[in-house]
Amino acid sequence: MTTIERGTGGKRFAIIGAAGFIASRHMEAIQRIGGEVVAAFDVRDSVGILDRFSHEIEFFLDVRSFAAYLEDHRERIDYVVVCSPTDLHEEHCELACARGVDVICEKPLALGPEGVERLQQIELRTGRRIHPVLQLRYHSGIAGLLAEAAGFRQGPSGPPLDVTATYITRRGPWYALSWKGDVARSGGILLNLGVHLFDLLLLLFGPPLPAPEAIAVDAGAASDRVSGTLRLAAARVRWCISTRNEDLPETACRNGCHAHRTIALNGRTAVDFSNSYAHLHNTLYERITGGEGLAVSEARPAIDLITRIRRAIPEPAGARAR
Repeated sequence: MTTIERGTGGKRFAIIGAAGFIASRHMEAIQRIGGEVVAAFDVRDSVGILDRFSHEIEFFLDVRSFAAYLEDHRERIDYVVVCSPTDLHEEHCELACARGVDVICEKPLALGPEGVERLQQIELRTGRRIHPVLQLRYHSGIAGLLAEAAGFRQGPSGPPLDVTATYITRRGPWYALSWKGDVARSGGILLNLGVHLFDLLLLLFGPPLPAPEAIAVDAGAASDRVSGTLRLAAARVRWCISTRNEDLPETACRNGCHAHRTIALNGRTAVDFSNSYAHLHNTLYERITGGEGLAVSEARPAIDLITRIRRAIPEPAGARAR
């Protein structure tokens, strides 16, 4: 086993869930900020991608061996990056924090508010930090829109803004068969995809109104498409989250783009993040390693909202009769 020496270089990272798609974005960002991946764990062994970054990365197929490695190297690893399925986030965050290492955890941070509370308790118990990954907050269009919406968040004097928020990302048949298609593991598209959209809406336009009628979900909600309305402090929002190809606008299809992710303000597209935003992970890592990472509490509002939206989903016709 390779001995890690603490030198004068960048931060050192260990990754949980190295075989997953999103892990490569983290490794690329780590490399770009001058960091180093020194260890990785996944229950799958299809991790040849590790060689793109280093031939010296220690790899583990079982969690006990990985935990023992962290225990032995706790003084020489700065962060554990959690890219595992959402239902394992609490377990893996605790594994790292209990061994004295801070965490960078992929979205969504937890499956529900109770999970967020448990993560906060883990932080208190261990004295370590857990940083949620909400990289779309660093999109240049969001920064501009934040300034524009500031006055409305402080208390609009006129009617609420009319906002249309769309998050359409085409996915193939694999999606439904993977852990992401299992609501018990991923939270479904409302949480797995929607957490970005709702996090931005809350950041821009303030919290949802407390009245039950402030949140409504359209009839016909399905595992691959959910839409509805939302009344926030400064906006009336019509939103849609979908993985269906037919929901993509013709312009996106003609341009070969398999995503349509926009926020429109009073009929004007204010921000479009349809194209790849992998580079935002670079900013995320710069902020975290610079001491400006997001806190667990900042991920809580969107997860709370999604929990309320789930409760508003209409029952299928005839469900009560059965």
